[in-house]
Amino acid sequence: MTGVQTCALPIYLAMKLDMGPRTALIMILPTGFHMASNFGMVSLSPLLLSLIWIGSLIWLALCWAVFLYENISLGDLFRKIDLTVRYLMLGVIFAVSIWSITSENSYFDLWLSLKLFCFSIIIALGITLRIVVAKWVVGFQMLRDGSTEEANEIILAARRKAKPQALSIWTLVFICGFFGATKLI
Repeated sequence: MTGVQTCALPIYLAMKLDMGPRTALIMILPTGFHMASNFGMVSLSPLLLSLIWIGSLIWLALCWAVFLYENISLGDLFRKIDLTVRYLMLGVIFAVSIWSITSENSYFDLWLSLKLFCFSIIIALGITLRIVVAKWVVGFQMLRDGSTEEANEIILAARRKAKPQALSIWTLVFICGFFGATKLI
């Protein structure tokens, strides 16, 4: 293995390992709505439920396309589209959750509204984490090119910024699970 391959290996492994959680987080939305519909907690038409599933599967395919085509120009296009989808999902889910939490005519129970709110925050944290990880990638590229001190500083700074965001995402995933399992609120 060359020095370039050795420097690229950690970033490649991190991105590959991250695809499991990314896949799971995207699939939370259709799975959750489907379960809530099956248990009679929300009344969704089969058409709306199908659209949620189709939209989520398209988003999932896009997420995987970003990963699989990362080193070619098509990957950049997929990355831009994926980021646009994430911003759109963030806005829609955040707005629906806030409306649902504050409205007297809410379509969802409070626990589900709070779960949607937490999910919107997860999406926001994922977007900011992507920005931080981009700096990490730059640091590894600098390492590959021979600049060690500055590269190490960039990698360590990005890691320090990424850690609380990643932990916050997993804390919110736990909270979402708690709301779903207990329906206490």
